[in-house]
Amino acid sequence: MINESVRVFSWQYVLSENGVLNNLFSFITRHNVSFFNGSNSWNIYLVMLITCIPFEVFICSASLKTISKIYWSAANDLNLRPFSRMIKIAIPLSKFALTASLILIFFMAFSLSSEVNYLGGDTKLSTRNLVLSLMSASKFQAIFSLGFFIMFILFVAAFCVKYFNHNKLKAVI
Repeated sequence: MINESVRVFSWQYVLSENGVLNNLFSFITRHNVSFFNGSNSWNIYLVMLITCIPFEVFICSASLKTISKIYWSAANDLNLRPFSRMIKIAIPLSKFALTASLILIFFMAFSLSSEVNYLGGDTKLSTRNLVLSLMSASKFQAIFSLGFFIMFILFVAAFCVKYFNHNKLKAVI
C-alpha cells in the first residue's frame, strides 16, 4: 500500500503543472507548456494507469516466454529488425495476454481508492468506495448490477473489436 502510494505520488509529481514533463516540453518548445494539470481527475486516472503498467509488463513478458523459438529463428533468418519482430511476431502471438493485461490494469486502476483519496482530484470518488458503501448498506443487488454492467460493457467492446477485425480480414481477402 505504501509502495503503491509512493509510486502514484511520484508520477503525480512528474505530471504536475510544474513537473518534469511540463518543464521538459517547455524547454524544448521555448514556450510555457502545460499538458498535465494536477487539479483535474484525468491526470489522476492517467497516473493510476501508469502505476499499473508493471503488472501488464509481467503478464506480457511471461507470454513472450511461451512463444516457440522457431518463430524467433524465422525472424532472424528474415533479418527482421527488433521493431518488426515485435509488430509481426510478438504482438500477434500474445494477443490474449495483451487483452488480459489491459483488462487487469483497467480494473486495478479502477479500484485504487486510497490513491485517489490521497492524491485528490476534482471528484475524489472511486468505484471501490462505491462498492464498499453498497456492501455496508447490504445492497448486494446493486453490486451485482454494477458488476454485470461493467462486464456487459467489456463484452460489447470485445465483440466490436472482434467484429471489426473479422470484417477487416474479409476486406483484405
